[in-house]
Amino acid sequence: MGERVFVRTSPVQPIDPEDPNDAGPRIDYAKRDVNPRFPTVQKVIAWLLYTSDVLYQAFHPIALAIVQQLGGRRQVTFALGMMFAVGGFGAAIARDGLPVFFMCIGGALMGLMIPISQKQPRSSSDRNRI
Repeated sequence: MGERVFVRTSPVQPIDPEDPNDAGPRIDYAKRDVNPRFPTVQKVIAWLLYTSDVLYQAFHPIALAIVQQLGGRRQVTFALGMMFAVGGFGAAIARDGLPVFFMCIGGALMGLMIPISQKQPRSSSDRNRI
């Protein structure tokens, strides 16, 4: 959009399909450099992938350390589940959003405070009882 198209005012000559120099005028709207301010989809996708990879490499060790400090992956998952459950209950009984927000925060804190035991492998004697 917005490209200039120049039209020859000379008489039209038939295009010889055998001559590669006489290919006639081409209008290529799919060129990558038609508008340098608007990047192509491939450039946008490449930039998004690069940015997301750099952010992942930067924040992944920090996120792992935070999750370990909060009690591990199972504890954080339980806290998120508590947050959604208590927040959903608050949304069902509240008339505005502020109590729901505080119930979500409370549910997350409850989920972090209630200890979740790590899964213990079953011994062979336990398997025989079942």
